[in-house]
Amino acid sequence: MKRIGLNSPVVLLFLFVVVVQVLSLYVAAPVHLSGEMQAFEEPGSILNVVFFMCGLVAASVFILLMIRFRLFRFLRMFYLVVAFLTISFTLYPFFLFFNGLSLVLTLGVSFLLTWALYVYPEWYVVDLTGVLMASGISSLMGISMTILPVIILLFLSAVYDLVAVNVTGHMIDLASSAFDLRLPAALVVPRRKGFSLLKAKPLKETLKGEERSFIVLGLGDVVFPALLTVSCWRWLPPERMFLGVPSNLFVAMGCLTGSLIGLSLLLLSSKGKPRPGLPFLNTGVIVGYLAFCLVAYGMLIF
Repeated sequence: MKRIGLNSPVVLLFLFVVVVQVLSLYVAAPVHLSGEMQAFEEPGSILNVVFFMCGLVAASVFILLMIRFRLFRFLRMFYLVVAFLTISFTLYPFFLFFNGLSLVLTLGVSFLLTWALYVYPEWYVVDLTGVLMASGISSLMGISMTILPVIILLFLSAVYDLVAVNVTGHMIDLASSAFDLRLPAALVVPRRKGFSLLKAKPLKETLKGEERSFIVLGLGDVVFPALLTVSCWRWLPPERMFLGVPSNLFVAMGCLTGSLIGLSLLLLSSKGKPRPGLPFLNTGVIVGYLAFCLVAYGMLIF
């Protein structure tokens, strides 16, 4: 089996991070302007972080229970419903110019993508739906929390990821089950031509030291950094210009830059072994925010 160039899967991973953050900003703009959708009534409340983390832990427990009792069909159907709703939210801004047909087109395309995920969950179908889901989640949650709560959330989620991978190991169980069920809870990038997710071995069987024919990046590893990117765009003052662009957008691009640096460090440190991604990517996006905000505004704004 012919190998793809060494950098090809890495470039695709970087592209996923870029696309998710750019799409999140694109989706967030009409959602913010409509003023109709926001996850939390008080965007600056630290309680939002508590609610988010409780929801994250509850979702993990729910999925682990489904796995424990082998309710795989129910788990897959549940995830498909969530995928359909999230993809619909992401795609709706793209069809706004169709006026009365926008909702019909959004639901129709979302249904087709979800159906493709159900009947033919090849790696590129999983990745496409995963990118759309990550973009929708990031845009909604990013405009719903100001910068300080998001930074606190990034810190706590990084600690949770570190514990869940290196101490309890339940994050590996979650990732393995999602991979084996072909669910877009992770992005899968092949290292070799001819790789098929449909024919892949169970993920845990590939964690025994031999070189894998694919790279896996958890969906949360692209969602959480994008929260800060969107939050900076939404909550920083846009009036001031810096290098010809609004300062809030400049800082958002700094967050993207930090995310890519964090991903680079993650890939350099992993060496084929499971590693918690959020400590790297969340640290990168926070440092990117701090540096670019100081440059653009001369101070930190939370």
